[in-house]
Amino acid sequence: MKRLLFFGLLLFFGLLLGPGVLAAQTDFNAEASGAGPADRTQTPSSARYEVFRTFALPSLALKLDKYDGVVFELVTNRGFIKSKDDTYAWQRTRRVAHPQDTGKVPGQVNYQIAASRVGPLLINIQTGAAWLLSRDPAKDEAYWWPILPQSGVVLPGE
Repeated sequence: MKRLLFFGLLLFFGLLLGPGVLAAQTDFNAEASGAGPADRTQTPSSARYEVFRTFALPSLALKLDKYDGVVFELVTNRGFIKSKDDTYAWQRTRRVAHPQDTGKVPGQVNYQIAASRVGPLLINIQTGAAWLLSRDPAKDEAYWWPILPQSGVVLPGE
């Protein structure tokens, strides 16, 4: 009887709170960490630009040039735009050099942004070079910090 009551309450609260509340997140893929189609604009895969946001930081919006890997953050206008009527602006984020960021195919998609549990990742899909979005609190600016392979790990092609 107690088991039936427990499952009845579980079902009731599951329906009350909405789908997905009772599902456990055990794997580390993007869907399990809250990343999904709602995190990015629905654009053709060959489109040059894409807008990305993350559920972990709902106020963060990024615009990626998928050909060149240039990322812009949507920020409150702090003098970036001359018109006083504009409240927001796209500020280019700094990207620290990565030793594996050596290959780009001109005129094609070379970069993508992916959600992870530690924050947004910028990835060169041609070479595998990856960066983690970080923030400099002194300057209140976002920048991309390279994620380097562990020492002693042999990478394919090396």
